[in-house]
Amino acid sequence: MKLWAAALVFVVVSPVWADTTIKYQGKLETADGAFEGQAAMAFELYDALEGGTLLAGPVGVPSVDVADGVFEVELDFGSVYDEGPVFLAIYVENEALLPRQQVRAVPLAVRALGAPEGPPAWLLSGNSGTASEQAFIGTTDATTLDVRVNNRSAIRVVPSPSPAGPPSIVGGHEENFVLNNHSGSTIAGGGVAGLPNVVGEGSAVSGGYDNRAAGRLSAISGGISNRTEGFDTVVSGGARNQALGNTSTVGGGAENIAGGNKSTVGGGAENISGGDESVIGGGFSNRTAERASVVSGGLDNEALGLTATVSGGRGNKATEIDSTIGGGLNNTASGGASVVGGGVANVASVGAATVGGGRNNSASGGDSTISGGRGNAVAGSDSVISGGADNAISGNSSVIAGGSSNQSLEAWTVIGGGVDNIASGVQAVVVGGQGNVASGFRASIGGGVNNVASQEISTVGGGGANQAIGLFSTIAGGQTNRTESDWSAVLGGAQNNALGALSTVGGGQQNEAIGLRSFVGGGVTNIASGESSAVGGGSVNQATEIFSTVSGGYINTASGNGSAIGGGQQNRAESNSSTVAGGFSNRAIGAYSAIPGGRENSAAGEYSFAAGRGAVVDALHNGVFLFADDSGGFFNSEAANEFAVRANGGIRFVVDNLTCRLNTATGVFDCADETAVTQNHVLEAESSTDRLAGTSMDAEMATKIASLEAQNTELLERIAALEALLLEDRQLASEASR
Repeated sequence: MKLWAAALVFVVVSPVWADTTIKYQGKLETADGAFEGQAAMAFELYDALEGGTLLAGPVGVPSVDVADGVFEVELDFGSVYDEGPVFLAIYVENEALLPRQQVRAVPLAVRALGAPEGPPAWLLSGNSGTASEQAFIGTTDATTLDVRVNNRSAIRVVPSPSPAGPPSIVGGHEENFVLNNHSGSTIAGGGVAGLPNVVGEGSAVSGGYDNRAAGRLSAISGGISNRTEGFDTVVSGGARNQALGNTSTVGGGAENIAGGNKSTVGGGAENISGGDESVIGGGFSNRTAERASVVSGGLDNEALGLTATVSGGRGNKATEIDSTIGGGLNNTASGGASVVGGGVANVASVGAATVGGGRNNSASGGDSTISGGRGNAVAGSDSVISGGADNAISGNSSVIAGGSSNQSLEAWTVIGGGVDNIASGVQAVVVGGQGNVASGFRASIGGGVNNVASQEISTVGGGGANQAIGLFSTIAGGQTNRTESDWSAVLGGAQNNALGALSTVGGGQQNEAIGLRSFVGGGVTNIASGESSAVGGGSVNQATEIFSTVSGGYINTASGNGSAIGGGQQNRAESNSSTVAGGFSNRAIGAYSAIPGGRENSAAGEYSFAAGRGAVVDALHNGVFLFADDSGGFFNSEAANEFAVRANGGIRFVVDNLTCRLNTATGVFDCADETAVTQNHVLEAESSTDRLAGTSMDAEMATKIASLEAQNTELLERIAALEALLLEDRQLASEASR
């Protein structure tokens, strides 16, 4: 029968110190398992594991009881022990069991003869009543205590080079070792052939293999090929991690490096925490280079500035003190205390600059901000772009709220939105629209298309292609209007010009207010060129001298100082304070002359009055009152200060109910009470038709009206073109928002 023995860890002596008997406990197993029964055994002592010199024996035990493979025998070889090792050879049924078992506790027991009574050795079943000063397992000299399994070292207690130093404990693979015989170190286990675990002074490796805790008081919990070089460093696990800085930590992962003092890498792979007190939470290929910098995670992120932070994302770089990146892709915060919240390829390159998100935005002005959008750039300090695309600010303390391709070029400018707008004057404002330019100091444009406000505090409310060129000038809206002088204004319409200082055009088309404080209310092609002159409306009217006025009508001209024309057509007030109230082709030529209306009347004398049709006051006849009826031909004055009337229908004066008529035959007025006749005439007048009804319109008037209709058609075409441009603008804005 084939038997073999698996000896237990200790061979122990008997309870009597003076006795040389030893107890041996072992276990027998066969190929089928633990042996049960009785077996004949013999024992010998040698001085070597193999071969050597027989020191004592054999001692035979004919019948040994074995229960579940376990047996125990008492052997007495006498006092044959010396300073050298002793090995016990065991024979079962004349068959040698290999290897021999070293007897470690027996020499101590034998040499203790004469010592005070006490527990002589450790029993496999346990001891009681021991005293730690006398009863212990170990050595009393600077010799390593080696606990073996299957004759291979499992635990070694290594003495300190210093007598006062604590020993080191080395468990696991037999190739594990303490670096430079340092003291107080621990290897709990692990290690493989050729890849042992290694510890330095006061350091510990809990398991794994090829781990090296070389730093003083450092620890590696497990894993593979981890390294600690600084003191008080920790690697919790993982593979190929390194804690190089003093009190640095790597939580796990692979190929991470905590190089700065008090630095930390929580996990991930290929992360490098190079700054003192810096932290990398995880991720891949992240790096910190300065004190207290942080990368929370992500990929290829770098926190290179003092107290810089990258929370996540990929390819982000926070390179200056207190700079921060929240996440995103390829963002850069290179200014002190600069911030990039996220997005793609955003840059905050100066102190306290901020980019909230978006794509390809650049905040290069101090304390500048870009909230989001795409391709926006802020170079001015304290400036803000809220969003949009391709907007740019180069002035300080400026704002672009949104839109596309807008530019703020000076300090304190504002653009609300729109497309291709420019605020290039200090404190200039463009609220919206497209292609608008506010280039004057404090100039403003409310909206519209291609408007210009180029002077100080000039304003364009909206419309298209308007130009406020004068200082403090204003265009409320319309199209192609211009204000060229200071404090001038155009309220609307098209192609109107306010060219004089303090001049105003209310609306209409192709009107011009040229004189100082001149005014054109509306109409078409009217001109107020005199100082404080005014044209209320109509068409092709002119007020050319100071305080001259044309209220309306067509082709009227007030060319005298303080002259006035109320309306009508082709009337002229040509001298100082002359007046034409209306009618057709009338001329007030003399100073202070007046024509109340009618047709083709002329008052050339000063203080003269002409009324009716064809009444003509000669220039030498001042103070004339001239009235001409509609009987045809001209009625001329004959002397100054005369009262002349042409009335081929008769002359009648009525006082109360008395009516006096000139009798052309006698040259005497005939007077009578004609109350009843007057009432009949009133009734007849109410039922009569206008004698002028049905008359043909003058050819010249028809031509002018046709010209106005053509101008109106042109204006409608311009409006349609403007609406098409606005539609295109909306489409561009919609595409930009997507």
